[in-house]
Amino acid sequence: MKTLMPKRKSEEIPQSSMADVAFLLLIFFIVTTIFNTEKGIPLALPGKTSETTQMNPKNILKLQSDSQGNVFMNDEPIGLPSIVGEINSRLAENDKLVVSIQSHRDSRYETMVKILDEVKKSEATRISLSMRRI
Repeated sequence: MKTLMPKRKSEEIPQSSMADVAFLLLIFFIVTTIFNTEKGIPLALPGKTSETTQMNPKNILKLQSDSQGNVFMNDEPIGLPSIVGEINSRLAENDKLVVSIQSHRDSRYETMVKILDEVKKSEATRISLSMRRI
């Protein structure tokens, strides 16, 4: 009598469903991935109906940058780390203080952003941005 030998299992991985598995893994990772979005600099910009008002020069603190990246506070040189303390001390004296950031047109954008970051660290809520006139 003839005995049947059990069939040996193939040692190869079946390739027919490999594409399906790869596609499902791709969909899974795309759906579960969280993408970070850049928020930019949060500023409340004036609308079309905003009015131009004249201010007392005592209430304006000018922060200026030149084309080489030097920073000046009311025409006096100042380092970036000392901006926060200086603004907070002047805000304690004058609660109507407006910080005006004036950037030279040839200065790097990075310089203006660093100044703005330091001003945002302080307690200043009134900030003005403009290009410095030569």
